[in-house]
Amino acid sequence: MGEGGRIGVFICECGDEIASRLDVDALVEHARVLAGVVWAEASAYPCSAQGLEVLREQIRAERLDRVVVAGCTPRTHHGWFLQTCEDAGINRYLFELVDIREGCAMVHAADRERATAKASALIAMGVAKVGAARSDEWIETELERSVLVIGAGVAGLSAACHLAERGVRVTVVERAPQAGGTVSKLFKLFPSMRSAQELVEQRLHAVAGDPNITLILQDEVHSVTGHVGQYVAALASGKEVSAGAIIVATGARASAPAGLARYDGELVIDQLALEERFRQTGAQVKNVVMLESSALEGDGQAPWFRVSCMTAIKNAAILRQEWPESSVSLLFSDIPPEFKREVMRARSLGVTFGRYDPAWPPRVGDGSVKLDDTLSGERVSIPAELVVLSTRMAPHEGAEALARMVRLPADDRGFLIEPQIKLRPGQYASSGVFVAGCAHWPALVGESIMQGMSAASRAYALLAAGKLRKEPMVEQVDPEICRGCGRCAEVCPFLAITMVDGERGLLRAEHNEFLCTGCGVCVSVCPCGAIAHRYMTDRQVEAMVASQG
Repeated sequence: MGEGGRIGVFICECGDEIASRLDVDALVEHARVLAGVVWAEASAYPCSAQGLEVLREQIRAERLDRVVVAGCTPRTHHGWFLQTCEDAGINRYLFELVDIREGCAMVHAADRERATAKASALIAMGVAKVGAARSDEWIETELERSVLVIGAGVAGLSAACHLAERGVRVTVVERAPQAGGTVSKLFKLFPSMRSAQELVEQRLHAVAGDPNITLILQDEVHSVTGHVGQYVAALASGKEVSAGAIIVATGARASAPAGLARYDGELVIDQLALEERFRQTGAQVKNVVMLESSALEGDGQAPWFRVSCMTAIKNAAILRQEWPESSVSLLFSDIPPEFKREVMRARSLGVTFGRYDPAWPPRVGDGSVKLDDTLSGERVSIPAELVVLSTRMAPHEGAEALARMVRLPADDRGFLIEPQIKLRPGQYASSGVFVAGCAHWPALVGESIMQGMSAASRAYALLAAGKLRKEPMVEQVDPEICRGCGRCAEVCPFLAITMVDGERGLLRAEHNEFLCTGCGVCVSVCPCGAIAHRYMTDRQVEAMVASQG
């Protein structure tokens, strides 16, 4: 019976919801004769404030050391009963909430006798489970009060500054010779038309003047070991960086549109090359045609669609504003409604807009672009000394390997994503790793800065506690039984098991509780039964099965 055997069973009538469908008196009588049960009773609403107080008092009066409550679904009521039991001195892992309402009474209302039999079986298994259980405690680890930021673009630099202001040590690792990322290659920013260089220099000045920030250039992360609160990143240069949390802000790159619309890098260029001309020599071209080309690449609703549209509108406006003698046309298949104001502003500056059907795309020729304009319904030929394509964005090279290092999922394009972007935005599979900027999704500059600060805030909230607690819903390895075959390490999807030297030169499995998610894959492949779930042991499962005769 484990460490104790005074089990109390509390059955909820839930008004008439359970009592009208199940024979509650029979359930109480059945519970009283189960092994280890010293108290069993039913009440109308044990989840009410008064009912919880009665539960607390009964635990103390009967000196109960384990509790089973049979009533509503654990999804809604588990926390209330668990807290009450803990307040009364019951270890949280010696409590079980059995669902006899939604999972029994509600679905078997037409057959009271068989529904009652099922509820009796569920209660018996709950009693057997807690009877074979052992008390346990939270797993705790110290948190390293430092953060590793991978990438020194505006998202990474913003995250670093935000953390440093709160006294957190930050190491920023950038593979390029200089910081600033893609923004350092831009001319002006949207929608403020502020100098991009001014923004980058402001961030770099803040980084250089902060003793809490270490900036490492021309280096990259080679491997990441450890777990949330205690990561160790090995750099290609041989340096090691310890951190309690990691922020991935590696950005994205513009992929060369080879073979698209006669792209040659001279007369047909991309938007990034145009930004470079702005910064270096100016446009110095009279007839410019811009082509928003997501539809041409076969993905008009791609994640970079918003960014490519914004970039084209911004640069078309800059051309007309900085060089009024230039003629600028912007051809598109679609423009997001959120850019309506910017489109109107560009029109007021003299930018001409044309729309094409993706099935009949513009044709780039020598000195002109031919368009079947769906706005005017006419076929037009537009003079073009320069054609500028707004092309797709892709993660930087090495992004896939980095995703594996930090154990984050990526979408089919290689961008790092949340497991539940709608339900848990900003929360990733690895609880100590956060993502910001275009490593997550093609984003505008302002959005990247905001995401960098958001990731920094989440990392700070994690580290501020000093310690991290985790429920022991994990596996455990018995070193006395382990034969060191390594099957568990091969199949663990979270890299929570490594093989280390044991006694007499044999290998043995070493388990990291903070990387483990309790999925149980290792348990299923262990040929010698050396691995078991810490919260649901073989002994408990066997007891639950035995309770059914």
